Amino acid sequence: MHVKGTTLRIVFSFILLLVVIARHVKDPGARGRFDATFIFLFSFALLFPFIPFDRVKSLTAGGVAISLNEPSVQGAVFSISQDTRIADDLRHRLEANQGDVALMPGARILWIDPHPLTTVGAQRLLRALGADIVMRSSSRDALQELQVDLDFDLVISDVGRHGDSWRALSGEATDSAYEGLNFIRLLRQERCAASELPVIFFSALPVEKVQSHSVDLLTSDHRPEVTDSVEDLIITVVRTTARVRRVPFLVSERKTTTADAGFCFRRSAS
Repeated sequence: MHVKGTTLRIVFSFILLLVVIARHVKDPGARGRFDATFIFLFSFALLFPFIPFDRVKSLTAGGVAISLNEPSVQGAVFSISQDTRIADDLRHRLEANQGDVALMPGARILWIDPHPLTTVGAQRLLRALGADIVMRSSSRDALQELQVDLDFDLVISDVGRHGDSWRALSGEATDSAYEGLNFIRLLRQERCAASELPVIFFSALPVEKVQSHSVDLLTSDHRPEVTDSVEDLIITVVRTTARVRRVPFLVSERKTTTADAGFCFRRSAS
C-alpha cells in the first residue's frame, strides 16, 4: 500500500511538472525569465512526492488551529467508546470532515438534557474541538437562557424529559411524554430567530420511534436531525455547525429600543 501511494505521488508530480512547464512555454511574456509563480509551482511539483501529508496534524481557519491529533482530542474521541474500532472510525470520519471541523472553534451549542452526566463523553469531544456548550436540564431553563442569550449556532435536545410545553400548544396532537419534541414545537411558533435555530434530537429511543412522533417537525421548513448514536451526533453537530457558521447574520445597524429589540436576530437566507 505504501509503495502504491508513493508511485501515485511520483506520477502526479511528473504530470504537474509537465503542466507547469507547458504553462511557462505557452506564455510569451514568460519566455527567457522565471517569475515567482513558476518557481513556486515547479518547486512544489518537484517536492510533492516527499511531503509527509500523513503527518499533517492541524487545521487552521481564521487564524485558529484545531489539531485532531492533540492529546485532548484523541482522549475525548477514545472516551466516546472504549472499542478502538469505533474510536478509529470516529477519528476517520472527523478527518473526512476537516473543513467543517475547522469551523468549530467558537461555536456555541445549547444542550438540553436532564441527565447531563450521560453525555459527558460527547460534551468533552465537542469542547476539545473548540465548541462552547451551555447545558440546561429543562425546557424552562432553556427558554430562560434563550430569552437573555440567543447567540447559539444550534440546539441539542433529548426527547423524553418531563415538562409541560404541551399545555401551551394549541391545536397540536402532542404527547406529554415527549417534552423535547413539544418544546421545539413551541419554539418554532416564535416569530424570531429562536424558531430558526437548527435542532438535533439526541435520544435513547430508536430513531424510527422519534420520527414517528415528530412528523410535523420533520416536514417543516427547519427540519431537525434525529440520532441515537454518539458517533453520528458528533459528525452531525460538526456538519450543522459549519453550515450555520458559513451564513452571515442580519442585525440592526443601530441599537434598537427595548420594546423593538424583540427576542432575537435573524439569519440571512444567503
